[in-house]
Amino acid sequence: MYVLCMLVFPLMVTFLFTSLMDEGQPENMPVGIVDQDNTTFTRKLTHSLDAFQTTRIVARYASFEEARQAMQHGDIYAFLFFPEGTTDALLSSRRPTISFYYTYTSLTAVPCSSATSRPYLRSGRQQ
Repeated sequence: MYVLCMLVFPLMVTFLFTSLMDEGQPENMPVGIVDQDNTTFTRKLTHSLDAFQTTRIVARYASFEEARQAMQHGDIYAFLFFPEGTTDALLSSRRPTISFYYTYTSLTAVPCSSATSRPYLRSGRQQ
């Protein structure tokens, strides 16, 4: 049992995690945008996000619900949500809340069928 815990298991874990990244970091992962503020500032942020090598803006959604459904269907891996008043809050020196939602399936970048995987939402806060 000692040999199993000290040698075999660590080797198996090392092999598993290195095999997940054998083709490098994921690139051009499809991302959606929900921009309820629709100002020049939020469009600039969206353009900046699209310039990253790891993400590609593929759709814009009118509501949170539409973006969530697209993520559940596997159309996008994540979406950025700009609530109404984001720019006004920023200009008046308040902290606007910009939320980023993603599925846990994007952590391994393996395409999963929505019928076989249960999508999870996780939100983060950027300031």
